[in-house]
Amino acid sequence: MNITPQDKNQIEISVVVPIFNEEKTIDILYKKIKDVLGELGENNEIIFIDDGSVDGSIDILKHLSILDNMVKVFQFLSNQGQHKAIEKGFMEAKGRIIVTMDSDLQHDPYDIPKLIEKANENFDIVCGWRKARKDPCYKIVSAKIGNFIQRKITGLNLHDMGCGMRAYRRDIVKDTIVANRYEIGLLPYILSKRTNRITEIEIAHNKRIYGRSNYKLLYIFGTICCYIKLLLTKK
Repeated sequence: MNITPQDKNQIEISVVVPIFNEEKTIDILYKKIKDVLGELGENNEIIFIDDGSVDGSIDILKHLSILDNMVKVFQFLSNQGQHKAIEKGFMEAKGRIIVTMDSDLQHDPYDIPKLIEKANENFDIVCGWRKARKDPCYKIVSAKIGNFIQRKITGLNLHDMGCGMRAYRRDIVKDTIVANRYEIGLLPYILSKRTNRITEIEIAHNKRIYGRSNYKLLYIFGTICCYIKLLLTKK
């Protein structure tokens, strides 16, 4: 469902943010992203994809889109999962570079320029590395184990395969279909079939201050599914 008209002007940077029940964080996140993009001085856009939220998120997003023509809002009427929200963002983004990030304020919008700067060093994909994670111990330990296994299977020397804050050149991802519910962490590996210009940089990671993670058992189960898929598809 397209809520706001698409900007027909040339866009340099598209920031894509999936939203699911984040009514307390949206305004804060929007203002930070807006400040950062304003400092970059380019013609940019912010794309919010509401993934079937059942709180007041969509009303806040609609209001922002009315106030700011830089904001584009798309809505799923039911929860489709982060993978489909990112896929929708790739489809709708007009920017030369697409930056994806989470909506819970754990990713810092002030890292966006660092990602863009690195992408402009002729990299197609720049992955964030949450070197100092502010997460519960079980997530940190399972992530370290999971990243070690994924590095061994994929051959990609990335420390943080599950970090959703990344910069992509649009021509690399515009036709990408995220076919499996838990493929977000595998996007660098999927896209490595198209390019070897993949790198990572350290980014800030904040403690979650509102709500709680939607991923606990799903996080663990999803990681296992990723391993199975990697083993089945690895050639």
